[in-house]
Amino acid sequence: MDYSELVRAIQKGDDVTADRMCAEAIPILKKYLIANLNATPEDAEDAVQKMFLYLIPKIRRDGFNNPGGLLAYMLTGVRHAYYKNIRDFDLEELEVLVEEPSVNAPQIWNLINEERAEILKICIEYLKGHHRTLVEFIFE
Repeated sequence: MDYSELVRAIQKGDDVTADRMCAEAIPILKKYLIANLNATPEDAEDAVQKMFLYLIPKIRRDGFNNPGGLLAYMLTGVRHAYYKNIRDFDLEELEVLVEEPSVNAPQIWNLINEERAEILKICIEYLKGHHRTLVEFIFE
């Protein structure tokens, strides 16, 4: 699709045409991020919005030298915005997890120890005479 009309609409201040063209581009850009970068729909939506927040003032301010290449520019911009969102993700929430000491679940080890004790009792029962007495003496 040719988005040179979007560039002309933004430069001329034709908000109706610009809004229509942006609305047509949004699903394409979101699907691109979801399909190629495995973005969630919410992250894709955020990246597309940030890309337009950058692109529209740039077109108004500087113009755009190659209006026919706007789709490629938008795809690159939306990919960059997505990666920037991921990079700037608030890691403070994860730092709390890193600072917490890890603790083994005692329930699992209690079950394993009980099972081992049962197996040991069965094995001791198979021992004869003084061997059995010796093992019972050791584990008392």
